[in-house]
Amino acid sequence: MVRTRVLSALWFIPLAVITIWIGGWFLTGVVMIAFTLAIIEYDSALRQGGFRPFQGLLIPLPALIITAQALNILNQVQGIGLAAVLMIAAVWMINAYEHGSAQALINFGLTLLGAFYIGWLGAHFVALRMLPDGRYWLLIGVMATGLGDAGAFFSGRIWGRHKMIPHVSPGKTWEGYAGGVITAGLTGIILAAVSPSLAALDPTGGTSLSVSAFDGLIIGLVAGVFSPLGDLSMSVIKRQVGVKNFSNLIAGHGGILDRLDSLLFGVPLAYYAVLVLLGR
Repeated sequence: MVRTRVLSALWFIPLAVITIWIGGWFLTGVVMIAFTLAIIEYDSALRQGGFRPFQGLLIPLPALIITAQALNILNQVQGIGLAAVLMIAAVWMINAYEHGSAQALINFGLTLLGAFYIGWLGAHFVALRMLPDGRYWLLIGVMATGLGDAGAFFSGRIWGRHKMIPHVSPGKTWEGYAGGVITAGLTGIILAAVSPSLAALDPTGGTSLSVSAFDGLIIGLVAGVFSPLGDLSMSVIKRQVGVKNFSNLIAGHGGILDRLDSLLFGVPLAYYAVLVLLGR
């Protein structure tokens, strides 16, 4: 199990680094594919639990939100967009209840939860990359979250004694959580420290003037402290519908959503932390 997880991660890390480094519509395309697969997994898991979210709204919405962010129009259209989504979902709920669905209201809520939790939070991957020096900020946010997860996993296996939240995730311990936070913070410091060297590889001559080791530490700690909440949130959903993983797409890890769950907290929080650090 551990060996399989490590081998799968060895494929993920270079893919993530290359995608972040290239950025632009390549990054947007990869993010759209990943979150479309994630929302399909979410829908499938809910259906295994007996729920019926509104697929016609649920599945395309994350890609639409991410596209709007990539076009830099999300802020302008989010008001009318939110109103339209709520009204369409409401009409769908009315129709479902009229045709005998006893869970029309629950499905209405689950549709909106998935669409915005996965789609709107997912759009922050693109938003963070679009900031000045976004290549380095996103790299720190993603790697600090991912390696923090790994640090928590191995710290928990070695030193874990005190259960953190056993009804939601029996395997998580406070010792593992502490190891994850420390790993994420160190990852942030290291990546920020090497960012000038990475900038030297930029053929356009770009530099990384905004990213300091202190900034890296802050981003790493924010990701390490709060990203486990994303994992725990998805664990609640899986327990409610009775599945172990959202799918078996990634050997040793489960599905795409099983890998993105922590990042759905880590990357958006990294984005807002960067805005604070940049004085915005």
